Amino acid sequence: MSEMDTKSSEGGDDSEVPVAMRKVCGRLERWRGQRKGRERIARGIWSAAGKLAREHGVNQVSRVLHLEFNQLKRAAEAAEGNSGGKRSSEWRRGLWN
Repeated sequence: MSEMDTKSSEGGDDSEVPVAMRKVCGRLERWRGQRKGRERIARGIWSAAGKLAREHGVNQVSRVLHLEFNQLKRAAEAAEGNSGGKRSSEWRRGLWN
């Protein structure tokens, strides 16, 4: 069982973390367990985290998912401009380094 299964990063119980955030956290934890070396986080995970950050705030999501605040903020901004399935200019320019 991971730390996220029992409590949020703020010390509360699991019921304080929204279901959608727990799902993305699970995806991220699986990715972290399977990655090789310094492999980058998959775009799909960044996209999902960005959408969560737009809904729940960058600070809360970055703490719960243990993601770097500024990168998550860029993902949230990209999610805002990424309607209709188009890739945002941030993805094309490779700002996710």
